[in-house]
This record gives sequence, structure tokens and C-alpha cells, in this order.
Amino acid sequence: MSTESGKLRIDGPRWGKIWLTAQVLAARAEGKGSVSLRPNEFLTPAAQDYAAARGLLIDHLQPGQEPPHAVAPAQVAAEPRPLAAATGVLGVVLARPDALAEGALASLARSGVQMKDCRIQSCWMASTIELGRAIAAGELAGGVLLDRHASAGMALAGKVKGLRAVQGVSPAAVVAGLRQFDANFLVVGWSGLSVFQLTGMIEAFAAGRAKPQAATPLLERIKKLET
Repeated sequence: MSTESGKLRIDGPRWGKIWLTAQVLAARAEGKGSVSLRPNEFLTPAAQDYAAARGLLIDHLQPGQEPPHAVAPAQVAAEPRPLAAATGVLGVVLARPDALAEGALASLARSGVQMKDCRIQSCWMASTIELGRAIAAGELAGGVLLDRHASAGMALAGKVKGLRAVQGVSPAAVVAGLRQFDANFLVVGWSGLSVFQLTGMIEAFAAGRAKPQAATPLLERIKKLET
């Protein structure tokens, strides 16, 4: 992560080393005995311990190659997840400058969560709408909106076609949103949260968006309402 003209910039997967946490590795390895890493991806010590304990075979791909992301048939949702979801890149909108939120994003980038800054100038509302379009088009695996409070973000996200927003109150709530309606947008009000709480929710969301979710009656009803 770097700063350019006073704006937060979150480096994408092509810049520097990407450190994969044990949680991210577990999501990639589910149902498989091996995991292929891109040339700039490396395992954190905890991820190395996870791989060793489960006998996972880890190898590095050559530049230009993309790792396979096969999943067992029972894990596949009603519709295939776009390729962007397999790469795990999340679009991020920081509604207003904040040291705690910026520190959390920097920590996540170092640990291997792949993010792209999707702010348009200083308008978080326009940024959220454009981010929603990118997610619906399959250009990003999902999106995260960080603001002091979550209410305004949740209200706007509910009006953007294709966005299925979950409010970040805890990692368990995030996982429930992924499981119940394949949430593709996380809204977190960071006021009163610690960096640990904030990063925990985003890590859970990133791990969930990296793999398909099973179809549910609620998800099917949402899709019918949007057609």
C-alpha cells in the first residue's frame, strides 16, 4: 500500500510479494492435496505450518501461468463464480481518511489479501456504485466499503443492482452472509473497532469470496427480484 496525492492506494497482486495467511491457504486447498502459488506469492509461517500439518504439496508457477481452481461438484454454486473471484481480488472503498482503517488495510495487504483501490476522487457513493458494476461484471471477486458507520453504506448498497451486502459486525456474521446469500459486498463501520477486529472480518470475507458458495432459497429469491 502506498500514498499518492493524499489518496490511499492498495497495491494489487502484481506488485511485490503477496503473503498468504493460513486462512487463505485453507480456502484454496479445500478438497485438494496441492496448491499452486503465483511467482510473487509466499506463505506466512502460520500458513507453512498449516501446509505441513495437512501434508499439502506447495509449488510455484512460472510467470504468466495461472493456478488451477478446481472445486468438487458438491461445492459448486448454481452459477459458476467469475474468474475474478478465483483470483480473490477485492475492490476497496475507504469513504474517508482514517488511520485505523488504513493501518488495517496495510496489514491485510502484507498478509496476502489481494485488494484494489476503487475510490473515484473523494465521492464514496460514486465509488460504491462503480464498484458494484465491476463486481456484477465479474471484474472483481467482491467489494469492501469502510466508513465510520455502516448504515449509509448499507442503504446505498441495497439499491445497487448485483450487490448483496453484509454488514461487518463480526467474522461469524460475515461468514453467515456468505453462506446464506453468497454476499459479495462487505460494509464495515470502523468506529469503535480494533485493527484486529477489522482485519478479521475482511480476512473472513476474502476467504469466502475465493470459493463458490452453495445455492440457497434466499439467494434464488434475490436473483428473481433483480431480474
